[in-house]
Amino acid sequence: MSAWRRPPPRRAWAACCCCSWARCWRAWPCGSPWRSSPPADACRGERQSTDDERTSVSNEPTSAPTGASPGTPTGASPAPDAAAWVRTARGALTRYRVMAWITGVMLLLLTVEMVLKYVLHAGGYDAEGELRPVLGAWIAYAHGWIYVLYLATVFQLWSTLRWPLGRLVTMAAAGVVPVMSFVLERRVHADADTRIAAAARTSA
Repeated sequence: MSAWRRPPPRRAWAACCCCSWARCWRAWPCGSPWRSSPPADACRGERQSTDDERTSVSNEPTSAPTGASPGTPTGASPAPDAAAWVRTARGALTRYRVMAWITGVMLLLLTVEMVLKYVLHAGGYDAEGELRPVLGAWIAYAHGWIYVLYLATVFQLWSTLRWPLGRLVTMAAAGVVPVMSFVLERRVHADADTRIAAAARTSA
Protein backbone atom coordinates (compact mmCIF):
# COMPACT_ATOMS: atom_id res chain seq x y z
CA MET A 1 0.00 0.00 0.00
CA SER A 2 1.42 3.35 -0.97
CA ALA A 3 2.41 5.90 1.72
CA TRP A 4 0.93 8.71 -0.34
CA ARG A 5 -2.40 9.88 1.08
CA ARG A 6 -5.11 11.49 -0.91
CA PRO A 7 -5.60 15.20 -0.08
CA PRO A 8 -8.86 16.06 1.64
CA PRO A 9 -11.69 17.50 -0.38
CA ARG A 10 -11.95 21.26 -0.85
CA ARG A 11 -14.93 21.59 1.45
CA ALA A 12 -13.19 19.83 4.32
CA TRP A 13 -10.06 22.03 3.85
CA ALA A 14 -12.14 25.19 3.83
CA ALA A 15 -13.99 24.15 7.00
CA CYS A 16 -10.68 23.47 8.74
CA CYS A 17 -9.33 26.90 7.79
CA CYS A 18 -12.49 28.64 9.05
CA CYS A 19 -12.27 26.85 12.40
CA SER A 20 -8.62 27.85 12.80
CA TRP A 21 -9.44 31.49 11.94
CA ALA A 22 -12.30 31.59 14.47
CA ARG A 23 -10.10 30.22 17.23
CA CYS A 24 -7.42 32.79 16.42
CA TRP A 25 -10.01 35.59 16.43
CA ARG A 26 -11.35 34.60 19.84
CA ALA A 27 -7.87 34.16 21.31
CA TRP A 28 -6.63 37.61 20.16
CA PRO A 29 -7.49 40.34 22.70
CA CYS A 30 -9.75 43.12 21.48
CA GLY A 31 -10.51 41.54 18.12
CA SER A 32 -8.56 40.89 14.96
CA PRO A 33 -4.86 41.80 14.90
CA TRP A 34 -5.27 43.24 11.37
CA ARG A 35 -7.84 45.85 12.38
CA SER A 36 -6.62 49.37 13.21
CA SER A 37 -9.17 49.69 16.03
CA PRO A 38 -11.08 46.94 17.87
CA PRO A 39 -14.84 46.62 17.60
CA ALA A 40 -17.02 48.73 19.84
CA ASP A 41 -17.88 45.82 22.15
CA ALA A 42 -14.68 43.82 21.77
CA CYS A 43 -12.85 45.27 24.81
CA ARG A 44 -15.80 46.25 26.95
CA GLY A 45 -14.68 44.06 29.80
CA GLU A 46 -11.06 45.27 29.58
CA ARG A 47 -12.13 48.95 29.53
CA GLN A 48 -14.39 48.38 32.52
CA SER A 49 -11.52 46.89 34.52
CA THR A 50 -9.21 49.81 33.57
CA ASP A 51 -11.84 52.36 34.64
CA ASP A 52 -12.28 50.55 37.95
CA GLU A 53 -8.51 50.71 38.59
CA ARG A 54 -8.42 54.45 37.85
CA THR A 55 -11.37 55.10 40.14
CA SER A 56 -9.77 53.17 42.99
CA VAL A 57 -6.50 55.10 42.58
CA SER A 58 -8.25 58.51 42.53
CA ASN A 59 -10.27 57.64 45.65
CA GLU A 60 -7.21 56.77 47.70
CA PRO A 61 -6.46 59.45 50.36
CA THR A 62 -3.33 61.46 49.78
CA SER A 63 -0.97 61.27 52.71
CA ALA A 64 0.25 64.58 54.14
CA PRO A 65 3.99 65.37 54.06
CA THR A 66 6.00 64.24 57.01
CA GLY A 67 6.07 66.86 59.74
CA ALA A 68 3.16 68.91 58.38
CA SER A 69 0.22 69.57 60.64
CA PRO A 70 -3.27 68.54 59.44
CA GLY A 71 -4.52 72.12 59.43
CA THR A 72 -1.56 73.55 57.50
CA PRO A 73 -1.96 73.57 53.69
CA THR A 74 0.78 72.01 51.60
CA GLY A 75 3.45 74.51 50.57
CA ALA A 76 2.58 77.08 53.24
CA SER A 77 5.56 78.61 54.98
CA PRO A 78 5.75 78.30 58.76
CA ALA A 79 4.97 81.29 60.95
CA PRO A 80 7.95 83.56 61.62
CA ASP A 81 9.78 83.11 64.88
CA ALA A 82 8.64 85.93 67.16
CA ALA A 83 11.58 85.50 69.51
CA ALA A 84 14.09 85.90 66.66
CA TRP A 85 12.26 89.00 65.46
CA VAL A 86 12.41 90.49 68.96
CA ARG A 87 16.19 89.96 69.10
CA THR A 88 16.65 91.50 65.66
CA ALA A 89 14.48 94.51 66.51
CA ARG A 90 16.29 95.15 69.80
CA GLY A 91 19.67 95.01 68.10
CA ALA A 92 18.52 97.41 65.38
CA LEU A 93 17.10 99.80 67.98
CA THR A 94 20.35 99.78 70.00
CA ARG A 95 22.47 100.52 66.95
CA TYR A 96 20.14 103.32 65.91
CA ARG A 97 20.26 104.97 69.34
CA VAL A 98 24.07 104.88 69.45
CA MET A 99 24.44 106.34 65.96
CA ALA A 100 21.74 108.96 66.61
CA TRP A 101 23.70 110.32 69.59
CA ILE A 102 27.05 110.23 67.78
CA THR A 103 25.57 111.93 64.70
CA GLY A 104 23.89 114.56 66.85
CA VAL A 105 27.11 115.39 68.70
CA MET A 106 29.13 115.61 65.49
CA LEU A 107 26.43 117.81 63.95
CA LEU A 108 26.61 120.19 66.90
CA LEU A 109 30.40 120.40 66.55
CA LEU A 110 30.02 121.07 62.84
CA THR A 111 27.47 123.82 63.56
CA VAL A 112 29.80 125.49 66.06
CA GLU A 113 32.64 125.27 63.57
CA MET A 114 30.56 126.88 60.83
CA VAL A 115 29.46 129.73 63.10
CA LEU A 116 32.97 130.43 64.39
CA LYS A 117 34.53 130.22 60.94
CA TYR A 118 32.03 131.97 58.68
CA VAL A 119 30.14 134.26 61.06
CA LEU A 120 32.66 135.31 63.71
CA HIS A 121 35.82 134.74 61.63
CA ALA A 122 37.42 133.40 64.79
CA GLY A 123 40.14 131.55 62.89
CA GLY A 124 41.25 134.50 60.84
CA TYR A 125 42.62 134.31 57.30
CA ASP A 126 45.55 132.48 55.86
CA ALA A 127 48.15 133.84 53.42
CA GLU A 128 45.82 133.30 50.46
CA GLY A 129 42.94 135.12 52.11
CA GLU A 130 40.93 131.98 52.91
CA LEU A 131 39.14 131.53 56.22
CA ARG A 132 40.99 129.18 58.50
CA PRO A 133 39.11 126.49 60.44
CA VAL A 134 38.75 126.93 64.17
CA LEU A 135 38.09 123.45 65.54
CA GLY A 136 39.48 121.59 62.56
CA ALA A 137 38.54 120.65 59.01
CA TRP A 138 38.20 116.99 60.02
CA ILE A 139 34.83 117.67 61.67
CA ALA A 140 33.04 118.03 58.32
CA TYR A 141 34.57 114.83 56.92
CA ALA A 142 33.87 112.88 60.10
CA HIS A 143 30.25 114.00 60.17
CA GLY A 144 29.79 112.95 56.55
CA TRP A 145 30.95 109.37 57.12
CA ILE A 146 29.13 109.06 60.43
CA TYR A 147 25.94 110.23 58.77
CA VAL A 148 26.25 107.40 56.23
CA LEU A 149 26.43 104.86 59.05
CA TYR A 150 23.51 106.58 60.73
CA LEU A 151 21.41 106.17 57.58
CA ALA A 152 22.21 102.45 57.51
CA THR A 153 20.94 101.99 61.09
CA VAL A 154 17.86 104.09 60.31
CA PHE A 155 16.96 101.93 57.33
CA GLN A 156 17.50 98.70 59.25
CA LEU A 157 15.24 99.78 62.12
CA TRP A 158 12.61 101.15 59.75
CA SER A 159 12.47 97.97 57.66
CA THR A 160 12.40 95.73 60.75
CA LEU A 161 9.49 97.53 62.38
CA ARG A 162 7.74 98.18 59.02
CA TRP A 163 6.99 101.81 59.72
CA PRO A 164 5.49 104.12 57.06
CA LEU A 165 7.69 105.97 54.59
CA GLY A 166 7.18 109.28 56.37
CA ARG A 167 8.94 107.95 59.46
CA LEU A 168 11.97 107.00 57.34
CA VAL A 169 12.20 110.50 55.84
CA THR A 170 11.91 112.11 59.27
CA MET A 171 14.59 109.92 60.81
CA ALA A 172 16.94 110.59 57.89
CA ALA A 173 16.42 114.35 58.14
CA ALA A 174 17.20 114.27 61.87
CA GLY A 175 20.85 113.62 61.04
CA VAL A 176 21.31 116.98 59.30
CA VAL A 177 19.18 119.23 61.53
CA PRO A 178 20.89 120.27 64.77
CA VAL A 179 19.37 118.88 67.99
CA MET A 180 16.62 117.08 66.03
CA SER A 181 18.35 113.71 66.32
CA PHE A 182 18.20 113.85 70.13
CA VAL A 183 14.50 114.72 70.18
CA LEU A 184 13.50 112.15 67.57
CA GLU A 185 15.61 109.46 69.19
CA ARG A 186 13.51 109.60 72.35
CA ARG A 187 10.27 109.29 70.41
CA VAL A 188 11.55 106.49 68.18
CA HIS A 189 12.88 104.66 71.21
CA ALA A 190 9.53 104.87 73.00
CA ASP A 191 7.51 103.66 69.99
CA ALA A 192 9.89 100.84 69.12
CA ASP A 193 10.28 99.69 72.73
CA THR A 194 6.49 99.45 73.13
CA ARG A 195 6.10 97.35 70.01
CA ILE A 196 9.04 95.08 70.86
CA ALA A 197 7.73 94.52 74.38
CA ALA A 198 4.31 93.55 73.02
CA ALA A 199 5.92 91.06 70.62
CA ALA A 200 8.03 89.62 73.44
CA ARG A 201 4.93 89.01 75.58
CA THR A 202 3.23 87.30 72.64
CA SER A 203 6.16 84.95 72.00
CA ALA A 204 6.56 84.08 75.69
